[in-house]
Amino acid sequence: MKALIAAETESLINKYKILLEKNNYATIIYRWVLKAVDNLEEINPDIILISVSDYPRQWKTVVQYVRTIFTPTAPTIYLISEKELSEEDEEIAQVLNCKKITTETFNTIHYDSENIDEKTTEEADEKETIFLNTFAFNHPKTGLLISGTVKHYNSPLFTFIPNDKKDISSLRFGIKIANATLDYDSKSQQVSVQIQGIDEDSIEFCILTKHKP
Repeated sequence: MKALIAAETESLINKYKILLEKNNYATIIYRWVLKAVDNLEEINPDIILISVSDYPRQWKTVVQYVRTIFTPTAPTIYLISEKELSEEDEEIAQVLNCKKITTETFNTIHYDSENIDEKTTEEADEKETIFLNTFAFNHPKTGLLISGTVKHYNSPLFTFIPNDKKDISSLRFGIKIANATLDYDSKSQQVSVQIQGIDEDSIEFCILTKHKP
């Protein structure tokens, strides 16, 4: 898997380069954002991290360009910054469907891949009422069937607890899985998902698409 970092600040570059490489990403770094744009199609990254603090005007254009050249499925775009985003940038990020990535430590990795906007308590409570039972998918490389239970569902995110923990040891952040099976309330739904966070015991998935029967 490949990750592209577009940033000039060395502390940001080093921080996220270490983080990504720990998750088995081949990391490509560009300190000149226009050069990154020129090589996007050739690199074809799985995820893109762009520094809002280094490119306060250009980042919006880059995001729109990525959405244009990669269709129908564009790389996931994460915004990184040395400081908090302004209210205006947060609103734009919401419209452009950008995400944020945070680290608690380099040993314990936590990904916050919700859209930049925060859901209201009422919305979250409403979505928590849906109870999911099981989830199953084929390993994208080996084809092994992996199944288990689902907890903490808050659409489109949910936590997956595998029946056998060793089955998920080779999976990594950012991997997309098509045609997984989600069973809840006695109903079965085919979905496409992406890994948003992973540790030795569980995976946080984001539902990308719900397929029609």
